[in-house]
Amino acid sequence: MSARNKISLVVGLVLLVTILSFLLSWPVRMVQLSLLGLDLTIEVTAPWFLGLLLAAVVAVESDSLVRGHPAAINAGLGYALTFWPLPCLLTWLALPLLHQWRNPLYWGGGALALVVALAAVLMAQYASISRESEARYPSRWFLNLCGYAMAFLLYQQALSHWGDGVRVALAAGAIGAAFSLGLLRTQPGDVGRTWLYALLVGLVMGELGWVLSYWRAEALLKALFLFGSFYLASSVLQQHLVGRLTRAAVIEFAALGLAALGAFWYLAA
Repeated sequence: MSARNKISLVVGLVLLVTILSFLLSWPVRMVQLSLLGLDLTIEVTAPWFLGLLLAAVVAVESDSLVRGHPAAINAGLGYALTFWPLPCLLTWLALPLLHQWRNPLYWGGGALALVVALAAVLMAQYASISRESEARYPSRWFLNLCGYAMAFLLYQQALSHWGDGVRVALAAGAIGAAFSLGLLRTQPGDVGRTWLYALLVGLVMGELGWVLSYWRAEALLKALFLFGSFYLASSVLQQHLVGRLTRAAVIEFAALGLAALGAFWYLAA
């Protein structure tokens, strides 16, 4: 089966299940978890659970797309996993969001927007694998844009709804590490470095999230600070991985970081 047919199949399934989810009635279930001494209560709703199932289907299809590409035919699971976070999180989180709209016109349009965005992401990921592909760089630019946008939205949501330092730190670290896998991905042979740097970014973002949870400022401002730190860290590592981290680039990133820090300090004062 061609890559285009695989993408059409999974996108069609996502659209069908998304529409059917508005016709289902499922009681809300509360799940109690204990993590690192922190008691968590997860509200499991039908959209949340169906979104998770669809995300699993998207992950399987993404793996099939990656390993079916001629340039990644012998790639291991570690390389394939770097493609999962963006389409899977997009699918999982979009379904509960769509269910906040009760007007069929709104959620129907949102469902169409979801499948179009999902198809675009999967196609861009496939096109970005080969270094010889003319579509590689436009595809990587599009994927980076989507990754940064989703990271910012998730940071904002975490800081708005979770005031606890442990939960914010875990969320910030997980978001940073997950999206760094796609942002720092190069070739199958360099997947070890990709994972190492992604985990380092996640660790740094987790520490920043912990500190920011105790900063008395608006959630949006804290999210912007967290996102700015994530952008700088991932951008510097991107340049390093492709061998373009020159002295001029370091000075440019340092100046940008200092300017952003000064702006945040002024706004938070």
